[in-house]
Amino acid sequence: LVIMVTHNPELAEQYSTRIIEVRDGHVIKDSDPLNSHELQSKEGYKRIKVSMSFWSAIKSSLNNLLTKKGRTSLVTVAGSIGIISIGLVLSLSAGMKSYIDTMQEDTLAGTPITISSEQISFIPTEPPIKELNKQSTKDKQSDETISIKKENAPHQNIYDEKILKDQGTFIDYLQKKAKPYYSSMILKSGYQLKALTKNNKDEIQMVQENNQNSDLPFNPINAMKAASSATLFSEIPTEKQLVLSQYDILHTTDNHDFPVKEDEIAVVLNADGTIDSSLISGLGLSDKEQVKTSDLLGKQLSVVDNDHYYSETPEKLFFTIQSPNEEIYDTGTKATITTVFVPKETTSSLLGTPLVYTHALAKKMIALDEQSKIVQVQKEHPDIDLLSPTNDKISDTVYEQTLQKLGGSQVPTDIAIYPLTFDDRNKVTDIIKDYNHLIEKKFGKDSKESETYAIQYSDMAKTMTEIMTTMIDTISIILTAFAAISLVVSSVMIGILTYVSVVERTKEIGIMRALGARKKDITRIFNAEAGLIGLFSGIFGVIVASLLSSPINSIIGKLLDINGFDAHLSIQNLVVLVCLSTILTLLAGFIPSKTAAKMDPVKALRTE
Repeated sequence: LVIMVTHNPELAEQYSTRIIEVRDGHVIKDSDPLNSHELQSKEGYKRIKVSMSFWSAIKSSLNNLLTKKGRTSLVTVAGSIGIISIGLVLSLSAGMKSYIDTMQEDTLAGTPITISSEQISFIPTEPPIKELNKQSTKDKQSDETISIKKENAPHQNIYDEKILKDQGTFIDYLQKKAKPYYSSMILKSGYQLKALTKNNKDEIQMVQENNQNSDLPFNPINAMKAASSATLFSEIPTEKQLVLSQYDILHTTDNHDFPVKEDEIAVVLNADGTIDSSLISGLGLSDKEQVKTSDLLGKQLSVVDNDHYYSETPEKLFFTIQSPNEEIYDTGTKATITTVFVPKETTSSLLGTPLVYTHALAKKMIALDEQSKIVQVQKEHPDIDLLSPTNDKISDTVYEQTLQKLGGSQVPTDIAIYPLTFDDRNKVTDIIKDYNHLIEKKFGKDSKESETYAIQYSDMAKTMTEIMTTMIDTISIILTAFAAISLVVSSVMIGILTYVSVVERTKEIGIMRALGARKKDITRIFNAEAGLIGLFSGIFGVIVASLLSSPINSIIGKLLDINGFDAHLSIQNLVVLVCLSTILTLLAGFIPSKTAAKMDPVKALRTE
């Protein structure tokens, strides 16, 4: 419908289909009046609402953006800066997590889950200290009771008793349930190997750390102190592949490879290929300025049993170390250094001592020492330290440790579980938790027995990765927050440019309103314009961030000399960033679009 108001009757006759003449506010003539019958037929008539579809609004906004290609391009690039910044932060974060995953599989996968007979728990068992109530000066002077906090003593893991009779001991339960998830489970006995060797002067000396000077006379007290200190020996795992996954065989003697026989012993160098002075001293090579592999390979040691190593003092219950001599040396089991290992990584810790012996040798010596005089006397006097001249009283824990050290107890001091993959760590720890749940079910959750028989473990690899992941997540959040500032600034800029577009299209707004466009239609047009800019900015930003990922991987890999760094944006992050850009620009364009909708159509039409 077009209504023309004119004082020119000729124009009215030329263009109009119906002419109504009005004078002084009254209709005086109508060229096509409605009769009563037509009025009755129009009673059911409903006026068609004039509106603009959503796609028409988008088309109008897109056409407007395309008419200003240069400005639209600049706004898109400027608006994408924030998206690019956040995209790069997320990409770097993903790269670091991928590096951690690679490190887990390559390095930390060789770190075992450990269960010690004395497990130190880092979880506080005491409730948090309650905040002291503020009191008057008079009350503060009164005598108050102060709670005494107990020290966090190590938890005693009991894994050699059949607590759950139908399931056997904890070790039995673990071997039965967790077998598919670990490559090796090493039971460390705590047994201390005792060995003698000949130094370069052909003198007999003990193979031990902090070895006393061979020029001085033998002192039993000093020997006892040295024997009680850190040992140079430990048992090598029988799983060859497990050992070779962390260590390389540097040198071997003829016809020898991986030590398995009772007469074979191996030396473990440091990760940088050096050898500790304590080992050189213990092997009787301290007079050499330089040590060659030929000095180590073929070196013979005599492994001595308890009855030849310790002598009983007749006056009281006290055993002392005998002075090393040819007779004791000759009675020992001879073992030769046949292999030299070197760690592949600085984190390799499977072989924790510089000298390692085989399971075959350990089995033979423990069988001998189990029947030795000192073990039998120690079992008869469980409360006395036979290695102390003052016969100090010892606890049950120290008694058990002493028997393990002497070969009189086969209860493991430590259990080391090596999962097949890093993901299998959770399965192994879940099995340990299931065992603890069975204990709680049997004795009650809060019972003393549940606390006593529960198994505590340590998973340093998982703890390390959780700490690193938490640090990376924290840094990523901080960097994302800084990057978000640029995104907010770019969104405000888009809001300002949307308002400029409103001012530029004021007359167009008036025309659309005159043609029947509603306020919501005008709002929709400018919301669509802001949303399109945000969509273009988001898509452009994620494309640039994705393209930058490849050179970033190359640069960081070379600068930090690391492998497995894979900076990338996941599909989920791509979608989220595009949506975020669109939503922020819609919010930024909300005020300008409402301003456009509230314009007076008459004033808008008069705007030049």
